[in-house]
Amino acid sequence: MTEKSSWVKLLEEGDAAGLWEKLYCLVVHHNAMKSFFASHGPSRHWTRDGYLDITQDLFVRLLEKNRWQFYLDANYTDGNIEHELQHLEIPNLISLELRKRHPEAFRIARRVSDILKTSPEFKYYGSAPGRSQASGRLVSRIYGLAPWLSSTTMKEESELPDLIKTVSFRMRETRRSGRGNSSQIIISNKALCQLMVDIFNATESLMDVRTVRLLALSKIAIEDSRFISIDDQIAPQRTGECQPYRIEVVDKRPTPEAVLLDGEVARELEFFADTLLGKLKQGVRNKPKRFRKLVRVVWHCYFDPVARSQGEIAGLIGVSDSLVCHYRKLFDSYVMKIDLPVEQWVILNRSLETKLASIMSEIGPDQVGRDTKPGNRISPPCDRPMVRSARAGARN
Repeated sequence: MTEKSSWVKLLEEGDAAGLWEKLYCLVVHHNAMKSFFASHGPSRHWTRDGYLDITQDLFVRLLEKNRWQFYLDANYTDGNIEHELQHLEIPNLISLELRKRHPEAFRIARRVSDILKTSPEFKYYGSAPGRSQASGRLVSRIYGLAPWLSSTTMKEESELPDLIKTVSFRMRETRRSGRGNSSQIIISNKALCQLMVDIFNATESLMDVRTVRLLALSKIAIEDSRFISIDDQIAPQRTGECQPYRIEVVDKRPTPEAVLLDGEVARELEFFADTLLGKLKQGVRNKPKRFRKLVRVVWHCYFDPVARSQGEIAGLIGVSDSLVCHYRKLFDSYVMKIDLPVEQWVILNRSLETKLASIMSEIGPDQVGRDTKPGNRISPPCDRPMVRSARAGARN
């Protein structure tokens, strides 16, 4: 390391670009980056953008905490600055990001480590002969059950998932909440400790902390789902080219067969509406004047957007309210004889509304006739149901 590129020199000169470049080199070669990018899934697997994002977040974090100035004021050497960045700042930032992305799995993994270190059921075998290298990082430390002899060996990691198949899956604890009532317990410490004991008994092997975490998490209901874009890019492990996710979204549009069947149903109901109007015309003995009055009554009672009472309709058309009631019952009697599925009633109602609107346009605007006499009874307002409601009311 030359004097020009030293941390202290860059801080004294205020060279932000140089500090960023050195920080980027530390981030790229840090051991914690492997687990961090693995947690992001295949969409950001070992990409340069990921390193740039972490470096930028760390640089801003150090600026916000005023750590750069603290290093100068405290007379930190290059070794002290690099040691703090590698062993404190970068791991803390990675832990924070992992906690945000996988909150439940992160909490359970930390609890597994704490139980291994504090519970009397487990023993640390890192100082045993041939295992002195395990005394470094926490995830590399080797643990086993306390009653085991020091001669107990470690089995191949690939064999362990098959050995724990007999260990029962733990149900999720949903009745109790964690600290601050913002999260669920998932599993109590006592149950988690028993699960780890069962795993050790099933494998009969010493394991490092990382392996114990993975095996324990495989037997617990963890919910760390996240939303991703369908158009997100996926980078294969062996090639650097990005390919889109091959996800086929369910097409909710009707199939050609459904479109054809719906068209046939619409045509049949169109003919059905014409038949209904023909029967109504026969009900008034094919007299045009009476049929026009019938159409007006049906339109104002069931299809007109403006809600009116039978008395108001009678005054609008120029007939008595008793005649309005008679024509309405006549229309209802024909409708109640119709037997159609629920979904076809909507189509029939729409078709009938179109035909009645066409007839009303041919008839012209309503001519107000005589006013209703004071002695005439005013019927309650029409509830303006669809055609189907008249038939439903008859069944009731």
